[in-house]
Amino acid sequence: YLQLARMEFAPPALLSDEEVAEVLLKADELKRWAEEIYTYAQNEAVVNRKEWPGFKLVLGRSNRKYTSEEDFNLLIEKIKSIDFAFLAGSEWLTNIERIDLLTRLIKHGVHLNVIISEPHQAENIACHMRHSDRFYVSFQKNIEIWLKFQQKHSDFVHVKVSLLPLMHNYYAFNRKDASTNSIRVNFYTYDNSYIEKNLTEILDSKSPHYQLFKQEFRYLWSVSQNITDFTCNKMEQIN
Repeated sequence: YLQLARMEFAPPALLSDEEVAEVLLKADELKRWAEEIYTYAQNEAVVNRKEWPGFKLVLGRSNRKYTSEEDFNLLIEKIKSIDFAFLAGSEWLTNIERIDLLTRLIKHGVHLNVIISEPHQAENIACHMRHSDRFYVSFQKNIEIWLKFQQKHSDFVHVKVSLLPLMHNYYAFNRKDASTNSIRVNFYTYDNSYIEKNLTEILDSKSPHYQLFKQEFRYLWSVSQNITDFTCNKMEQIN
């Protein structure tokens, strides 16, 4: 790769046959690596509103005339729907910046498909990963706030409750160009209360593990209960 760098992106006609052969040997691998970085940067821009030096929310270089707001709108317009799966996801509805992000996605016509964990199931897992000094929203309260959010945006937000254990955070970006779809998976780790320290994988649609996680989400979606039905069933059990 250092040999490629020394070529300084010279025009092909100025390269020797040996140098052209060297580029061809490495081109596919470099392209794949660049696509993985681009996918990661886009996902971080959407999920965490991260900005990259010299770029405006990934889409535009700093010398383009778009504002960050315009760039972000262009990024959203490429997305058809987002699939979420996590134990609770309460930070999405208690953090004002994340609430604003979800609202903007909805206003742009993006459908949000959310799977959260049944409270007792979630508690059995989360109790091993809590920080002693942090305040947490209860899992029962989490059900209530997601139900209200779905009721407020019923045309675009669909929430289900899983009775099966969820062992990672999952975000799938389903874009209008399906070939650019990607998944972000953050694995829970027992005895670790810092989610940013967990193993994270970014998978594009060409990754061998992409379909595996996609299939898992479809299965969980098919066996999970609509949050409205889940809440009604719980109320009936109490009464």
